[in-house]
Amino acid sequence: MSEECIELERWSVYGNDLLFLDALTEPAPAEAILPGLAKRALASSGSDSLILLQTCSRATLQAVNDVWSYWDKLPSAVPDAMVRIFEPDGSESLSCGNGLLSAASLLLERGVPLPAHVLTGLPSPCPWIVEVGTDRAGRAWLRSGTARRVPPSLADPASRTPVCSALDRFSGIFPGDIDDLRFPAELAGYLVLTGEPHLVVMASEWKDWIPETPTAVGRWLDALGRHLNLGDRVFFPKGVNIDLVLGGTPEDGVRYRCFERGVNRETGACGTGALAVAYAWKELSCEECDMVRVQPQGAGNGGYIVRWGDGGMRLCGTPRFLGRVTS
Repeated sequence: MSEECIELERWSVYGNDLLFLDALTEPAPAEAILPGLAKRALASSGSDSLILLQTCSRATLQAVNDVWSYWDKLPSAVPDAMVRIFEPDGSESLSCGNGLLSAASLLLERGVPLPAHVLTGLPSPCPWIVEVGTDRAGRAWLRSGTARRVPPSLADPASRTPVCSALDRFSGIFPGDIDDLRFPAELAGYLVLTGEPHLVVMASEWKDWIPETPTAVGRWLDALGRHLNLGDRVFFPKGVNIDLVLGGTPEDGVRYRCFERGVNRETGACGTGALAVAYAWKELSCEECDMVRVQPQGAGNGGYIVRWGDGGMRLCGTPRFLGRVTS
Protein backbone atom coordinates (compact mmCIF):
# COMPACT_ATOMS: atom_id res chain seq x y z
CA MET A 1 0.00 0.00 0.00
CA SER A 2 1.32 3.45 -0.85
CA GLU A 3 0.94 6.34 1.57
CA GLU A 4 -0.39 8.62 -1.18
CA CYS A 5 -3.48 6.60 -2.12
CA ILE A 6 -5.02 4.10 0.29
CA GLU A 7 -8.48 2.59 -0.15
CA LEU A 8 -10.57 2.33 2.98
CA GLU A 9 -13.95 0.77 3.69
CA ARG A 10 -16.60 2.63 5.63
CA TRP A 11 -18.68 0.70 8.17
CA SER A 12 -21.26 1.78 10.72
CA VAL A 13 -22.75 0.18 13.82
CA TYR A 14 -25.79 2.15 15.02
CA GLY A 15 -24.28 5.45 13.95
CA ASN A 16 -20.71 4.80 15.11
CA ASP A 17 -18.93 5.52 11.82
CA LEU A 18 -15.69 3.62 11.25
CA LEU A 19 -13.08 3.54 8.50
CA PHE A 20 -11.48 0.14 7.88
CA LEU A 21 -8.02 -0.44 6.49
CA ASP A 22 -7.95 -4.05 5.29
CA ALA A 23 -4.43 -5.45 5.51
CA LEU A 24 -5.35 -9.12 5.48
CA THR A 25 -4.09 -9.87 1.98
CA GLU A 26 -1.49 -7.15 1.42
CA PRO A 27 0.99 -5.38 3.69
CA ALA A 28 -0.21 -2.61 5.98
CA PRO A 29 1.33 0.84 5.65
CA ALA A 30 4.53 1.42 7.57
CA GLU A 31 3.93 1.82 11.30
CA ALA A 32 5.31 5.35 11.37
CA ILE A 33 2.71 6.71 8.93
CA LEU A 34 -0.36 5.22 10.62
CA PRO A 35 -1.01 8.18 12.98
CA GLY A 36 -0.83 10.65 10.09
CA LEU A 37 -3.06 8.46 7.95
CA ALA A 38 -5.65 8.31 10.74
CA LYS A 39 -5.61 12.08 11.21
CA ARG A 40 -6.00 12.74 7.49
CA ALA A 41 -8.63 10.10 6.75
CA LEU A 42 -10.81 10.87 9.77
CA ALA A 43 -10.62 14.62 9.24
CA SER A 44 -11.69 14.35 5.60
CA SER A 45 -14.44 11.76 6.16
CA GLY A 46 -15.86 12.85 9.51
CA SER A 47 -15.72 9.24 10.72
CA ASP A 48 -15.10 8.43 14.38
CA SER A 49 -12.14 6.01 14.27
CA LEU A 50 -9.81 4.20 11.86
CA ILE A 51 -9.68 0.42 12.30
CA LEU A 52 -6.69 -1.54 11.02
CA LEU A 53 -7.46 -5.21 10.40
CA GLN A 54 -4.32 -7.20 9.67
CA THR A 55 -2.92 -10.69 9.88
CA CYS A 56 -1.14 -11.50 13.12
CA SER A 57 2.36 -12.94 13.13
CA ARG A 58 5.50 -12.68 15.21
CA ALA A 59 7.03 -10.50 12.50
CA THR A 60 4.04 -8.13 12.51
CA LEU A 61 4.09 -7.84 16.30
CA GLN A 62 7.83 -7.17 16.24
CA ALA A 63 7.34 -4.42 13.65
CA VAL A 64 4.73 -2.80 15.92
CA ASN A 65 6.99 -2.97 18.95
CA ASP A 66 10.03 -1.69 17.08
CA VAL A 67 8.22 1.63 16.60
CA TRP A 68 5.97 1.97 19.65
CA SER A 69 7.76 -0.10 22.35
CA TYR A 70 4.46 -1.31 23.79
CA TRP A 71 5.86 -4.47 25.43
CA ASP A 72 8.98 -5.68 27.19
CA LYS A 73 8.27 -9.08 25.65
CA LEU A 74 6.17 -9.86 22.57
CA PRO A 75 2.71 -11.37 23.20
CA SER A 76 3.07 -15.15 23.20
CA ALA A 77 -0.21 -15.98 21.46
CA VAL A 78 -0.51 -15.44 17.69
CA PRO A 79 -4.21 -15.67 16.69
CA ASP A 80 -5.90 -15.38 13.27
CA ALA A 81 -5.81 -11.58 13.02
CA MET A 82 -5.47 -8.41 15.03
CA VAL A 83 -7.61 -5.29 15.21
CA ARG A 84 -6.09 -1.90 16.03
CA ILE A 85 -7.92 1.39 16.61
CA PHE A 86 -6.59 4.84 15.70
CA GLU A 87 -8.32 8.03 16.79
CA PRO A 88 -8.63 11.48 15.14
CA ASP A 89 -5.52 12.73 16.95
CA GLY A 90 -3.49 9.77 15.62
CA SER A 91 -3.31 7.96 18.96
CA GLU A 92 -3.97 4.23 19.24
CA SER A 93 -6.76 3.13 21.59
CA LEU A 94 -7.10 -0.12 23.48
CA SER A 95 -10.17 -1.64 21.87
CA CYS A 96 -13.39 -0.99 19.96
CA GLY A 97 -16.44 -3.22 20.29
CA ASN A 98 -18.01 -1.92 17.10
CA GLY A 99 -14.72 -2.29 15.27
CA LEU A 100 -14.54 -5.94 16.33
CA LEU A 101 -18.17 -6.56 15.30
CA SER A 102 -17.46 -5.02 11.90
CA ALA A 103 -14.27 -7.04 11.62
CA ALA A 104 -16.35 -10.22 12.02
CA SER A 105 -18.50 -9.21 9.05
CA LEU A 106 -15.46 -8.24 7.00
CA LEU A 107 -13.67 -11.52 7.81
CA LEU A 108 -16.77 -13.40 6.65
CA GLU A 109 -16.74 -11.48 3.35
CA ARG A 110 -13.06 -12.32 2.88
CA GLY A 111 -13.75 -16.03 3.31
CA VAL A 112 -11.94 -16.37 6.64
CA PRO A 113 -13.43 -19.27 8.64
CA LEU A 114 -15.51 -18.09 11.60
CA PRO A 115 -15.47 -17.92 14.52
CA ALA A 116 -12.04 -16.31 14.49
CA HIS A 117 -9.69 -15.32 17.28
CA VAL A 118 -8.50 -11.72 17.19
CA LEU A 119 -5.82 -9.89 19.15
CA THR A 120 -6.80 -6.47 20.49
CA GLY A 121 -5.62 -4.05 23.18
CA LEU A 122 -2.17 -3.68 21.59
CA PRO A 123 -1.19 -0.47 23.47
CA SER A 124 -1.61 -2.28 26.81
CA PRO A 125 1.17 -4.24 28.55
CA CYS A 126 -0.83 -7.44 28.00
CA PRO A 127 -2.92 -7.51 24.79
CA TRP A 128 -5.77 -9.99 24.88
CA ILE A 129 -7.58 -12.30 22.47
CA VAL A 130 -11.31 -12.15 21.76
CA GLU A 131 -13.53 -14.33 19.60
CA VAL A 132 -15.71 -12.93 16.81
CA GLY A 133 -18.26 -14.48 14.48
CA THR A 134 -21.64 -14.07 12.80
CA ASP A 135 -24.99 -15.80 13.26
CA ARG A 136 -27.52 -17.09 10.73
CA ALA A 137 -29.43 -13.80 10.79
CA GLY A 138 -26.35 -11.93 9.61
CA ARG A 139 -25.64 -10.27 12.95
CA ALA A 140 -22.07 -10.11 14.21
CA TRP A 141 -21.01 -11.12 17.68
CA LEU A 142 -18.05 -10.58 19.95
CA ARG A 143 -17.14 -12.80 22.90
CA SER A 144 -15.14 -10.35 24.98
CA GLY A 145 -14.45 -12.33 28.14
CA THR A 146 -15.20 -11.04 31.62
CA ALA A 147 -15.41 -7.42 32.74
CA ARG A 148 -12.43 -6.22 34.76
CA ARG A 149 -11.62 -3.52 37.27
CA VAL A 150 -10.17 -0.34 35.75
CA PRO A 151 -6.44 -0.36 36.64
CA PRO A 152 -4.90 2.43 38.76
CA SER A 153 -3.01 3.74 35.73
CA LEU A 154 -6.33 4.70 34.12
CA ALA A 155 -8.35 5.98 37.10
CA ASP A 156 -7.49 7.61 40.42
CA PRO A 157 -7.74 4.88 43.13
CA ALA A 158 -8.57 7.46 45.82
CA SER A 159 -11.81 8.44 44.07
CA ARG A 160 -13.46 5.02 43.99
CA THR A 161 -14.74 2.27 46.22
CA PRO A 162 -15.33 -1.38 45.22
CA VAL A 163 -18.88 -2.55 44.47
CA CYS A 164 -18.11 -6.04 43.16
CA SER A 165 -15.27 -7.91 41.45
CA ALA A 166 -15.02 -5.55 38.46
CA LEU A 167 -17.20 -2.54 39.35
CA ASP A 168 -16.13 0.50 41.39
CA ARG A 169 -18.25 3.43 42.49
CA PHE A 170 -16.55 6.66 41.42
CA SER A 171 -17.12 9.91 43.28
CA GLY A 172 -15.44 13.10 42.12
CA ILE A 173 -15.55 16.71 43.24
CA PHE A 174 -16.37 19.11 40.42
CA PRO A 175 -16.63 22.86 40.00
CA GLY A 176 -20.17 24.15 40.19
CA ASP A 177 -20.25 25.11 36.51
CA ILE A 178 -18.62 23.72 33.37
CA ASP A 179 -19.16 25.57 30.09
CA ASP A 180 -21.91 27.63 31.79
CA LEU A 181 -23.79 24.45 32.73
CA ARG A 182 -24.68 23.69 36.33
CA PHE A 183 -22.97 20.62 37.78
CA PRO A 184 -23.38 19.04 41.20
CA ALA A 185 -20.51 19.54 43.62
CA GLU A 186 -20.04 15.76 43.62
CA LEU A 187 -20.62 13.46 40.67
CA ALA A 188 -21.04 9.72 41.12
CA GLY A 189 -20.82 6.93 38.56
CA TYR A 190 -19.53 3.39 38.12
CA LEU A 191 -16.18 2.37 36.66
CA VAL A 192 -15.58 -0.84 34.71
CA LEU A 193 -13.14 -2.05 32.05
CA THR A 194 -14.79 -3.84 29.12
CA GLY A 195 -11.88 -3.49 26.70
CA GLU A 196 -11.96 0.27 27.33
CA PRO A 197 -12.34 2.16 30.63
CA HIS A 198 -15.93 3.31 31.12
CA LEU A 199 -17.68 5.59 33.59
CA VAL A 200 -21.35 4.58 33.68
CA VAL A 201 -23.61 7.30 35.09
CA MET A 202 -26.98 5.84 36.04
CA ALA A 203 -30.21 7.82 35.55
CA SER A 204 -30.66 8.21 39.32
CA GLU A 205 -27.38 10.15 39.50
CA TRP A 206 -28.33 12.93 37.08
CA LYS A 207 -32.09 13.23 36.48
CA ASP A 208 -32.66 15.54 39.46
CA TRP A 209 -30.52 18.32 38.02
CA ILE A 210 -30.48 17.97 34.20
CA PRO A 211 -33.60 18.78 32.15
CA GLU A 212 -34.69 15.58 30.42
CA THR A 213 -34.57 16.92 26.88
CA PRO A 214 -32.25 15.50 24.21
CA THR A 215 -30.55 18.87 23.73
CA ALA A 216 -29.92 19.47 27.43
CA VAL A 217 -28.63 15.95 27.99
CA GLY A 218 -26.36 16.23 24.94
CA ARG A 219 -24.89 19.56 26.12
CA TRP A 220 -24.23 18.16 29.60
CA LEU A 221 -22.63 14.96 28.26
CA ASP A 222 -20.41 16.97 25.92
CA ALA A 223 -19.32 19.35 28.68
CA LEU A 224 -18.53 16.54 31.10
CA GLY A 225 -16.73 14.51 28.45
CA ARG A 226 -14.52 17.38 27.36
CA HIS A 227 -13.82 18.35 30.98
CA LEU A 228 -12.63 14.84 31.92
CA ASN A 229 -10.81 14.08 28.66
CA LEU A 230 -9.44 17.41 27.45
CA GLY A 231 -9.40 19.52 30.60
CA ASP A 232 -8.91 18.32 34.15
CA ARG A 233 -7.28 14.85 34.05
CA VAL A 234 -6.89 14.50 37.82
CA PHE A 235 -9.30 11.55 37.93
CA PHE A 236 -8.54 9.92 34.57
CA PRO A 237 -4.98 10.61 33.36
CA LYS A 238 -5.60 8.99 29.97
CA GLY A 239 -9.25 9.95 29.62
CA VAL A 240 -12.40 7.90 30.07
CA ASN A 241 -15.48 6.89 28.08
CA ILE A 242 -18.72 8.16 29.59
CA ASP A 243 -22.00 6.26 29.30
CA LEU A 244 -25.06 8.19 30.41
CA VAL A 245 -27.93 5.79 31.15
CA LEU A 246 -31.31 7.27 30.24
CA GLY A 247 -33.55 4.49 31.56
CA GLY A 248 -35.35 1.45 30.21
CA THR A 249 -35.44 -2.23 31.10
CA PRO A 250 -33.21 -5.21 30.23
CA GLU A 251 -36.06 -6.76 28.20
CA ASP A 252 -37.12 -3.67 26.21
CA GLY A 253 -33.71 -1.99 26.10
CA VAL A 254 -31.55 0.01 28.48
CA ARG A 255 -31.09 3.35 26.69
CA TYR A 256 -27.81 5.26 26.87
CA ARG A 257 -25.72 7.98 25.25
CA CYS A 258 -21.94 7.83 25.03
CA PHE A 259 -18.95 10.16 24.90
CA GLU A 260 -15.83 8.39 23.64
CA ARG A 261 -12.33 9.17 24.77
CA GLY A 262 -9.88 9.60 21.89
CA VAL A 263 -12.74 10.59 19.58
CA ASN A 264 -13.52 13.25 22.21
CA ARG A 265 -17.15 13.72 21.30
CA GLU A 266 -20.47 11.95 21.55
CA THR A 267 -20.86 9.10 19.07
CA GLY A 268 -23.98 7.29 17.94
CA ALA A 269 -22.99 4.09 19.72
CA CYS A 270 -20.14 2.39 21.55
CA GLY A 271 -19.83 -1.39 21.71
CA THR A 272 -17.59 -1.57 24.78
CA GLY A 273 -19.94 1.02 26.29
CA ALA A 274 -22.91 -1.31 25.72
CA LEU A 275 -21.01 -4.03 27.58
CA ALA A 276 -20.23 -1.59 30.43
CA VAL A 277 -23.86 -0.42 30.69
CA ALA A 278 -25.17 -4.00 30.70
CA TYR A 279 -22.64 -5.10 33.32
CA ALA A 280 -23.32 -2.14 35.62
CA TRP A 281 -27.09 -2.51 35.21
CA LYS A 282 -26.99 -6.19 36.08
CA GLU A 283 -24.70 -5.79 39.09
CA LEU A 284 -26.56 -2.81 40.55
CA SER A 285 -30.04 -4.19 40.00
CA CYS A 286 -29.05 -7.62 41.38
CA GLU A 287 -31.27 -9.23 38.74
CA GLU A 288 -30.55 -12.85 37.81
CA CYS A 289 -30.71 -12.30 34.06
CA ASP A 290 -28.48 -13.75 31.35
CA MET A 291 -29.44 -11.21 28.68
CA VAL A 292 -29.73 -7.40 28.54
CA ARG A 293 -30.79 -5.37 25.51
CA VAL A 294 -28.87 -2.10 25.24
CA GLN A 295 -30.10 0.70 23.01
CA PRO A 296 -27.65 3.47 22.02
CA GLN A 297 -28.65 6.89 20.77
CA GLY A 298 -28.03 5.98 17.13
CA ALA A 299 -29.90 2.68 17.07
CA GLY A 300 -33.50 3.87 16.72
CA ASN A 301 -35.61 0.95 17.88
CA GLY A 302 -32.77 -1.53 17.48
CA GLY A 303 -29.60 -2.07 19.44
CA TYR A 304 -27.24 -4.54 21.01
CA ILE A 305 -27.91 -7.77 22.84
CA VAL A 306 -25.49 -8.60 25.66
CA ARG A 307 -25.47 -12.16 26.99
CA TRP A 308 -23.56 -13.97 29.71
CA GLY A 309 -22.19 -17.50 29.34
CA ASP A 310 -19.20 -19.73 29.98
CA GLY A 311 -16.96 -17.46 27.88
CA GLY A 312 -17.94 -14.32 29.75
CA MET A 313 -19.86 -11.49 28.07
CA ARG A 314 -21.04 -11.71 24.46
CA LEU A 315 -22.01 -8.64 22.44
CA CYS A 316 -24.27 -8.96 19.40
CA GLY A 317 -24.97 -6.16 16.90
CA THR A 318 -25.50 -5.36 13.23
CA PRO A 319 -22.67 -3.67 11.30
CA ARG A 320 -23.46 -2.03 7.95
CA PHE A 321 -21.08 -1.56 5.03
CA LEU A 322 -21.46 2.00 3.70
CA GLY A 323 -18.99 2.07 0.83
CA ARG A 324 -15.35 2.78 -0.05
CA VAL A 325 -13.31 5.94 0.25
CA THR A 326 -9.76 6.81 -0.76
CA SER A 327 -7.36 8.67 1.46
